Amino acid sequence: MRFHVSPAFSRFSPFFVIPFALLAWLPRLHVSPNPFPFPTDAPLLLARPPLGALFATPWPALAFHLLAAALFGCAIQTRHRSPALALAASALYAFHPAASEILAAPAHRPLALAFALFALAAAAFPRAPRRPRAVVLPAAAFLLGLFLLGPALLDGWRATAPLYAADPAWTLPQRLASAPWLFFRSLRYLLVPWPLNVAQPADPVAPFTTRFWVGLLWLALAVAGAIRFRRTFPALSDALVLLLVGFVPFSGLYPLPHPIADRYLCFMLPGYALAVAAVLLKHPSRGARAAATLLLLLLFALLLRIRLPQWRSAETLLAAAAFQNPASVSLNLACADLCDALDRPDSAAAFRAEAARMRQ
Repeated sequence: MRFHVSPAFSRFSPFFVIPFALLAWLPRLHVSPNPFPFPTDAPLLLARPPLGALFATPWPALAFHLLAAALFGCAIQTRHRSPALALAASALYAFHPAASEILAAPAHRPLALAFALFALAAAAFPRAPRRPRAVVLPAAAFLLGLFLLGPALLDGWRATAPLYAADPAWTLPQRLASAPWLFFRSLRYLLVPWPLNVAQPADPVAPFTTRFWVGLLWLALAVAGAIRFRRTFPALSDALVLLLVGFVPFSGLYPLPHPIADRYLCFMLPGYALAVAAVLLKHPSRGARAAATLLLLLLFALLLRIRLPQWRSAETLLAAAAFQNPASVSLNLACADLCDALDRPDSAAAFRAEAARMRQ
Protein backbone atom coordinates (compact mmCIF):
# COMPACT_ATOMS: atom_id res chain seq x y z
CA MET A 1 0.00 0.00 0.00
CA ARG A 2 1.51 3.33 -1.06
CA PHE A 3 0.72 6.81 0.15
CA HIS A 4 1.50 10.16 -1.42
CA VAL A 5 3.88 12.09 0.85
CA SER A 6 4.98 15.52 -0.27
CA PRO A 7 8.52 16.78 0.52
CA ALA A 8 7.07 19.47 2.78
CA PHE A 9 5.20 16.84 4.76
CA SER A 10 8.48 15.23 5.79
CA ARG A 11 9.31 18.47 7.62
CA PHE A 12 5.85 19.14 9.09
CA SER A 13 4.81 15.64 10.08
CA PRO A 14 1.85 15.45 12.49
CA PHE A 15 3.94 13.03 14.53
CA PHE A 16 5.93 16.06 15.69
CA VAL A 17 2.86 16.99 17.73
CA ILE A 18 3.44 14.12 20.17
CA PRO A 19 6.41 15.48 22.19
CA PHE A 20 4.78 18.90 22.54
CA ALA A 21 1.41 17.43 23.56
CA LEU A 22 3.19 15.40 26.23
CA LEU A 23 4.26 18.67 27.87
CA ALA A 24 0.59 19.56 28.37
CA TRP A 25 -0.67 16.14 29.52
CA LEU A 26 2.12 14.64 31.62
CA PRO A 27 2.55 17.18 34.46
CA ARG A 28 -0.97 16.64 35.79
CA LEU A 29 -1.97 13.18 34.57
CA HIS A 30 -1.13 11.55 37.91
CA VAL A 31 -4.46 10.03 38.86
CA SER A 32 -5.01 7.02 41.04
CA PRO A 33 -5.50 3.66 39.24
CA ASN A 34 -9.22 3.80 40.01
CA PRO A 35 -10.71 7.18 40.98
CA PHE A 36 -14.17 5.53 41.15
CA PRO A 37 -14.38 3.17 44.17
CA PHE A 38 -18.10 2.60 43.47
CA PRO A 39 -20.30 1.37 40.61
CA THR A 40 -21.01 4.04 37.98
CA ASP A 41 -22.78 4.26 34.64
CA ALA A 42 -19.43 3.87 32.86
CA PRO A 43 -18.99 1.18 30.17
CA LEU A 44 -17.78 -1.43 32.65
CA LEU A 45 -17.54 -4.14 29.99
CA LEU A 46 -14.54 -2.29 28.59
CA ALA A 47 -12.83 -2.32 31.97
CA ARG A 48 -12.79 -6.12 32.20
CA PRO A 49 -9.79 -8.30 31.30
CA PRO A 50 -7.75 -8.13 29.20
CA LEU A 51 -8.40 -4.44 28.50
CA GLY A 52 -8.77 -3.69 32.18
CA ALA A 53 -5.18 -4.71 32.89
CA LEU A 54 -3.88 -2.70 29.92
CA PHE A 55 -5.67 0.48 30.97
CA ALA A 56 -5.16 0.25 34.73
CA THR A 57 -2.97 3.36 34.41
CA PRO A 58 -3.54 6.35 32.12
CA TRP A 59 -0.29 6.03 30.16
CA PRO A 60 -1.46 3.48 27.52
CA ALA A 61 -4.57 5.59 26.90
CA LEU A 62 -2.40 8.71 26.54
CA ALA A 63 -0.18 6.90 24.03
CA PHE A 64 -3.22 5.84 21.98
CA HIS A 65 -4.67 9.35 22.15
CA LEU A 66 -1.50 10.93 20.79
CA LEU A 67 -1.18 8.19 18.18
CA ALA A 68 -4.76 8.91 17.10
CA ALA A 69 -3.86 12.60 16.74
CA ALA A 70 -0.85 11.78 14.57
CA LEU A 71 -2.75 9.31 12.39
CA PHE A 72 -5.59 11.82 12.09
CA GLY A 73 -3.07 14.29 10.70
CA CYS A 74 -1.78 11.68 8.27
CA ALA A 75 -5.34 11.07 7.05
CA ILE A 76 -5.82 14.79 6.44
CA GLN A 77 -2.52 14.98 4.56
CA THR A 78 -3.48 11.98 2.42
CA ARG A 79 -6.79 13.58 1.48
CA HIS A 80 -6.01 17.31 1.29
CA ARG A 81 -2.25 17.34 0.60
CA SER A 82 -1.73 20.19 3.08
CA PRO A 83 1.02 19.72 5.68
CA ALA A 84 0.01 22.87 7.56
CA LEU A 85 -3.61 21.74 7.79
CA ALA A 86 -2.58 18.27 8.93
CA LEU A 87 -0.24 19.65 11.59
CA ALA A 88 -2.73 22.20 12.96
CA ALA A 89 -5.67 19.78 13.06
CA SER A 90 -3.66 17.02 14.74
CA ALA A 91 -2.34 19.47 17.33
CA LEU A 92 -5.82 20.79 18.15
CA TYR A 93 -7.02 17.19 18.51
CA ALA A 94 -4.12 16.23 20.77
CA PHE A 95 -4.39 19.22 23.12
CA HIS A 96 -8.15 19.56 23.46
CA PRO A 97 -9.30 19.25 27.11
CA ALA A 98 -12.37 17.18 26.16
CA ALA A 99 -10.10 14.11 26.04
CA SER A 100 -9.47 14.33 29.80
CA GLU A 101 -12.19 11.84 30.71
CA ILE A 102 -11.11 9.08 28.32
CA LEU A 103 -7.59 9.35 29.74
CA ALA A 104 -8.38 9.73 33.43
CA ALA A 105 -11.39 7.43 33.88
CA PRO A 106 -10.28 3.76 33.79
CA ALA A 107 -13.55 2.46 32.35
CA HIS A 108 -13.39 4.94 29.46
CA ARG A 109 -9.70 4.63 28.55
CA PRO A 110 -10.33 1.94 25.89
CA LEU A 111 -12.17 4.62 23.94
CA ALA A 112 -8.75 6.15 23.24
CA LEU A 113 -7.79 2.88 21.54
CA ALA A 114 -11.05 2.93 19.55
CA PHE A 115 -10.35 6.45 18.30
CA ALA A 116 -6.79 5.43 17.38
CA LEU A 117 -8.19 2.54 15.33
CA PHE A 118 -10.62 4.85 13.54
CA ALA A 119 -7.76 7.24 12.76
CA LEU A 120 -5.67 4.32 11.47
CA ALA A 121 -8.54 3.28 9.22
CA ALA A 122 -8.81 6.80 7.82
CA ALA A 123 -5.04 7.17 7.33
CA ALA A 124 -4.60 3.75 5.72
CA PHE A 125 -7.55 3.99 3.36
CA PRO A 126 -6.16 4.57 -0.17
CA ARG A 127 -7.49 7.46 -2.22
CA ALA A 128 -8.28 5.18 -5.17
CA PRO A 129 -8.28 1.51 -4.10
CA ARG A 130 -7.57 -0.73 -7.09
CA ARG A 131 -7.30 -4.04 -5.24
CA PRO A 132 -9.54 -5.50 -2.54
CA ARG A 133 -6.57 -6.20 -0.29
CA ALA A 134 -5.84 -2.46 -0.16
CA VAL A 135 -8.86 -1.95 2.09
CA VAL A 136 -8.25 -4.93 4.38
CA LEU A 137 -6.24 -2.98 6.98
CA PRO A 138 -8.56 0.06 7.18
CA ALA A 139 -11.65 -2.16 7.26
CA ALA A 140 -10.21 -4.33 10.03
CA ALA A 141 -9.20 -1.28 12.08
CA PHE A 142 -12.63 0.30 11.66
CA LEU A 143 -14.49 -2.87 12.66
CA LEU A 144 -12.26 -3.39 15.69
CA GLY A 145 -12.95 0.19 16.76
CA LEU A 146 -16.69 -0.46 16.48
CA PHE A 147 -16.22 -3.62 18.53
CA LEU A 148 -14.69 -1.54 21.33
CA LEU A 149 -17.50 1.01 21.17
CA GLY A 150 -20.25 -1.62 21.24
CA PRO A 151 -20.00 -2.45 24.96
CA ALA A 152 -19.92 1.27 25.78
CA LEU A 153 -23.22 1.84 24.00
CA LEU A 154 -24.70 -1.34 25.44
CA ASP A 155 -23.80 -0.45 29.01
CA GLY A 156 -25.03 3.09 28.44
CA TRP A 157 -28.36 1.69 27.32
CA ARG A 158 -28.61 -0.61 30.35
CA ALA A 159 -27.80 2.23 32.74
CA THR A 160 -30.01 4.88 31.15
CA ALA A 161 -32.99 3.11 29.62
CA PRO A 162 -34.72 2.64 33.03
CA LEU A 163 -34.22 6.34 33.79
CA TYR A 164 -35.71 7.30 30.43
CA ALA A 165 -38.61 4.92 30.97
CA ALA A 166 -39.32 6.27 34.46
CA ASP A 167 -39.18 9.91 33.34
CA PRO A 168 -42.27 10.89 31.31
CA ALA A 169 -40.43 13.95 30.00
CA TRP A 170 -37.99 11.82 27.95
CA THR A 171 -40.46 10.45 25.42
CA LEU A 172 -39.47 9.78 21.81
CA PRO A 173 -40.84 13.16 20.59
CA GLN A 174 -38.90 14.88 23.37
CA ARG A 175 -35.70 13.09 22.42
CA LEU A 176 -36.21 14.05 18.77
CA ALA A 177 -36.78 17.66 19.77
CA SER A 178 -33.77 17.61 22.11
CA ALA A 179 -31.29 16.34 19.49
CA PRO A 180 -30.73 19.74 17.78
CA TRP A 181 -30.18 21.44 21.13
CA LEU A 182 -27.71 18.73 22.18
CA PHE A 183 -25.83 19.39 18.93
CA PHE A 184 -25.64 23.10 19.74
CA ARG A 185 -24.54 22.43 23.34
CA SER A 186 -21.86 20.02 22.14
CA LEU A 187 -20.50 22.62 19.72
CA ARG A 188 -20.42 25.14 22.54
CA TYR A 189 -18.29 22.88 24.76
CA LEU A 190 -15.96 22.06 21.88
CA LEU A 191 -15.45 25.72 20.98
CA VAL A 192 -15.26 26.88 24.61
CA PRO A 193 -14.26 23.76 26.61
CA TRP A 194 -15.05 25.11 30.06
CA PRO A 195 -16.40 24.17 32.49
CA LEU A 196 -16.05 20.50 31.65
CA ASN A 197 -18.16 18.08 33.67
CA VAL A 198 -18.76 14.34 33.72
CA ALA A 199 -22.44 15.05 34.45
CA GLN A 200 -23.41 17.96 32.23
CA PRO A 201 -27.11 18.84 32.58
CA ALA A 202 -29.22 17.82 29.58
CA ASP A 203 -32.86 18.57 30.24
CA PRO A 204 -35.44 17.53 27.61
CA VAL A 205 -36.42 20.19 25.09
CA ALA A 206 -40.05 20.61 24.06
CA PRO A 207 -40.81 20.81 20.32
CA PHE A 208 -41.06 24.26 18.72
CA THR A 209 -39.50 26.09 21.63
CA THR A 210 -36.70 28.65 21.37
CA ARG A 211 -34.01 26.12 22.24
CA PHE A 212 -35.39 23.71 19.66
CA TRP A 213 -35.25 26.32 16.86
CA VAL A 214 -31.78 27.53 17.88
CA GLY A 215 -30.40 23.99 17.83
CA LEU A 216 -32.20 23.17 14.58
CA LEU A 217 -30.70 26.28 12.96
CA TRP A 218 -27.15 25.23 13.85
CA LEU A 219 -27.81 21.66 12.78
CA ALA A 220 -29.22 22.87 9.44
CA LEU A 221 -26.23 25.18 8.95
CA ALA A 222 -23.87 22.24 9.49
CA VAL A 223 -25.72 20.09 6.95
CA ALA A 224 -25.96 22.93 4.42
CA GLY A 225 -22.29 23.79 4.87
CA ALA A 226 -21.21 20.19 4.35
CA ILE A 227 -23.05 20.22 1.01
CA ARG A 228 -22.32 23.79 -0.07
CA PHE A 229 -18.55 23.72 0.56
CA ARG A 230 -17.95 20.32 -1.02
CA ARG A 231 -16.11 21.86 -3.98
CA THR A 232 -15.18 25.37 -2.83
CA PHE A 233 -13.87 24.53 0.67
CA PRO A 234 -13.48 20.72 0.90
CA ALA A 235 -11.61 20.77 4.22
CA LEU A 236 -14.46 22.57 5.97
CA SER A 237 -17.00 20.31 4.26
CA ASP A 238 -15.18 17.22 5.54
CA ALA A 239 -15.01 18.74 9.01
CA LEU A 240 -18.75 19.35 9.10
CA VAL A 241 -19.40 15.78 7.94
CA LEU A 242 -17.18 14.49 10.77
CA LEU A 243 -19.06 16.68 13.25
CA LEU A 244 -22.43 15.34 12.13
CA VAL A 245 -21.31 11.71 12.04
CA GLY A 246 -19.64 12.03 15.45
CA PHE A 247 -22.81 13.52 16.92
CA VAL A 248 -25.08 10.61 15.95
CA PRO A 249 -24.01 8.14 18.73
CA PHE A 250 -24.97 10.57 21.52
CA SER A 251 -27.71 12.60 19.85
CA GLY A 252 -30.21 11.55 22.50
CA LEU A 253 -32.10 9.21 20.18
CA TYR A 254 -30.15 6.38 21.79
CA PRO A 255 -30.31 6.68 25.62
CA LEU A 256 -26.90 7.45 27.10
CA PRO A 257 -26.01 8.90 30.51
CA HIS A 258 -25.10 12.58 30.28
CA PRO A 259 -24.88 12.94 26.47
CA ILE A 260 -22.79 16.12 26.80
CA ALA A 261 -20.17 14.50 29.03
CA ASP A 262 -16.51 14.89 28.11
CA ARG A 263 -16.21 11.34 26.82
CA TYR A 264 -18.94 11.86 24.21
CA LEU A 265 -17.51 15.18 23.03
CA CYS A 266 -14.49 13.23 21.79
CA PHE A 267 -16.64 11.72 19.02
CA MET A 268 -17.00 15.20 17.49
CA LEU A 269 -13.43 16.26 18.27
CA PRO A 270 -11.91 15.34 14.86
CA GLY A 271 -14.50 17.43 13.05
CA TYR A 272 -13.93 20.35 15.39
CA ALA A 273 -10.15 20.19 15.03
CA LEU A 274 -10.31 20.04 11.23
CA ALA A 275 -12.87 22.87 11.01
CA VAL A 276 -10.90 25.24 13.26
CA ALA A 277 -7.63 24.44 11.51
CA ALA A 278 -9.18 24.97 8.07
CA VAL A 279 -10.69 28.34 9.05
CA LEU A 280 -7.50 29.56 10.72
CA LEU A 281 -5.37 28.66 7.71
CA LYS A 282 -7.60 30.72 5.44
CA HIS A 283 -6.03 33.90 6.86
CA PRO A 284 -3.58 35.41 4.34
CA SER A 285 -0.89 36.16 6.93
CA ARG A 286 1.33 33.23 7.86
CA GLY A 287 2.31 34.91 11.11
CA ALA A 288 -1.30 35.50 12.12
CA ARG A 289 -2.17 31.87 11.38
CA ALA A 290 0.71 30.58 13.49
CA ALA A 291 0.02 33.01 16.35
CA ALA A 292 -3.70 32.16 16.50
CA THR A 293 -3.02 28.41 16.49
CA LEU A 294 -0.34 28.67 19.19
CA LEU A 295 -2.54 30.85 21.41
CA LEU A 296 -5.36 28.34 21.11
CA LEU A 297 -3.05 25.46 22.00
CA LEU A 298 -1.67 27.37 24.99
CA LEU A 299 -5.22 28.01 26.19
CA PHE A 300 -6.01 24.29 25.89
CA ALA A 301 -2.85 23.42 27.83
CA LEU A 302 -3.88 25.85 30.60
CA LEU A 303 -7.36 24.33 30.81
CA LEU A 304 -5.80 20.87 31.04
CA ARG A 305 -3.66 21.97 33.97
CA ILE A 306 -6.88 23.02 35.73
CA ARG A 307 -9.07 20.09 34.70
CA LEU A 308 -6.80 17.08 35.23
CA PRO A 309 -6.28 17.55 39.01
CA GLN A 310 -10.05 17.19 39.41
CA TRP A 311 -9.61 13.54 38.40
CA ARG A 312 -7.15 12.81 41.21
CA SER A 313 -9.84 11.07 43.29
CA ALA A 314 -13.56 10.41 43.36
CA GLU A 315 -13.97 13.12 45.99
CA THR A 316 -12.33 15.87 43.94
CA LEU A 317 -14.13 14.85 40.75
CA LEU A 318 -17.60 14.65 42.27
CA ALA A 319 -17.08 17.86 44.23
CA ALA A 320 -16.32 19.72 41.00
CA ALA A 321 -19.22 18.08 39.16
CA ALA A 322 -21.70 18.72 41.96
CA PHE A 323 -20.71 22.37 42.13
CA GLN A 324 -21.49 22.78 38.41
CA ASN A 325 -24.58 20.56 38.23
CA PRO A 326 -26.24 20.01 41.63
CA ALA A 327 -29.54 18.96 39.97
CA SER A 328 -28.19 15.72 38.45
CA VAL A 329 -29.95 12.55 39.64
CA SER A 330 -27.12 10.21 38.66
CA LEU A 331 -24.57 12.52 40.24
CA ASN A 332 -26.43 12.47 43.57
CA LEU A 333 -26.58 8.67 43.38
CA ALA A 334 -22.83 8.56 42.67
CA CYS A 335 -22.21 10.77 45.69
CA ALA A 336 -24.37 8.41 47.77
CA ASP A 337 -22.28 5.42 46.64
CA LEU A 338 -19.12 7.32 47.50
CA CYS A 339 -20.45 8.10 50.98
CA ASP A 340 -21.21 4.39 51.44
CA ALA A 341 -17.62 3.57 50.49
CA LEU A 342 -16.41 6.16 53.03
CA ASP A 343 -18.75 4.77 55.74
CA ARG A 344 -20.95 7.86 55.91
CA PRO A 345 -24.51 6.42 55.92
CA ASP A 346 -26.25 9.66 56.89
CA SER A 347 -24.76 11.57 53.96
CA ALA A 348 -25.53 8.67 51.61
CA ALA A 349 -29.17 8.66 52.70
CA ALA A 350 -29.37 12.43 52.13
CA PHE A 351 -28.01 12.14 48.60
CA ARG A 352 -30.44 9.31 47.75
CA ALA A 353 -33.35 11.29 49.16
CA GLU A 354 -32.37 14.27 47.00
CA ALA A 355 -32.14 12.02 43.92
CA ALA A 356 -35.60 10.61 44.67
CA ARG A 357 -36.99 14.14 45.05
CA MET A 358 -35.55 15.15 41.66
CA ARG A 359 -37.17 12.15 39.96
CA GLN A 360 -40.65 13.17 41.12
